[in-house]
Amino acid sequence: MTYKGHTLLDTALLPLPWFAYYANSPEEVIYFAGGSLLGATLPDIDEPESYIGRRTRGVSDIIKAVLGHRGATLYLIVPLVIFVTAFFFPIEPILKHIIFGVAFGWLAHIIGDGLTVSGVRNGYFPLKKHYATLPKALRFKTGSIVEYGVIALLIALNAYIYT
Repeated sequence: MTYKGHTLLDTALLPLPWFAYYANSPEEVIYFAGGSLLGATLPDIDEPESYIGRRTRGVSDIIKAVLGHRGATLYLIVPLVIFVTAFFFPIEPILKHIIFGVAFGWLAHIIGDGLTVSGVRNGYFPLKKHYATLPKALRFKTGSIVEYGVIALLIALNAYIYT
């Protein structure tokens, strides 16, 4: 997916009204949402030509050389480790909401890439090695009208559910 696709998908999956109900303040919702949008873009740091890769050029080049694109940054274990770290370690509450948001956004990114033709290679690592995606007939091309149609449908569904 493109940067726009990932942020739109993250927004569509982000249950802000639900989180707002359980949050102690509007600021916590904002921190979670901001972290989530950051998390939705971070996994593409392994591609120097991506939105975030162009902004972190040296780091992005090294990560791509070591891990390759759509490699370890798309393992489902990564957002799980981020979440567990924030959950079990003593961290300021505001930072905890940001980190939980990053974990959620990272997971949304992996889901989004799993919907594309390229899929997610070894997403279930270390449990098993195979693609973590939909069947090929149900996947779409990155940046296609189908991608934006699916995202628009999710946003409309989210708006319907939470209004």
